[in-house]
Amino acid sequence: MNRTKQLTNNKLNKKNQKEVRAAQSEYAAKEALAYSDQLTASEMLKKYPKKTSKKEQASLASMEKEISAKTAKKLKKHSKRTTPGTVPSTSTPRHVHMEGGRWIKSLAKQNFTNQKIVVKKGLKKR
Repeated sequence: MNRTKQLTNNKLNKKNQKEVRAAQSEYAAKEALAYSDQLTASEMLKKYPKKTSKKEQASLASMEKEISAKTAKKLKKHSKRTTPGTVPSTSTPRHVHMEGGRWIKSLAKQNFTNQKIVVKKGLKKR
């Protein structure tokens, strides 16, 4: 009987598979190429005059700041409530709440009482 055809116990089989996987992972990882002449942004700017490079750096920084602000604005979670800045005053609210009617009633009552107070104050001054 051939040796390869013989059954191996689970422990030995697992050990063999583990060794095969470990050997394959060594060859799968690519070596990082080391460059002797790595250029950085500051080294590249040494060629240009200092004043122009300073201006360019400032404009680049402001542009990056502007872009980051725009992306932050896009990713920011918006409130579901309508605000006067973003929605025209004639528009209706997106979601009508159950307590909306009660809120309107209390507002009307508040306005009515404020009106009474103003009238009373006006009569006292005369």
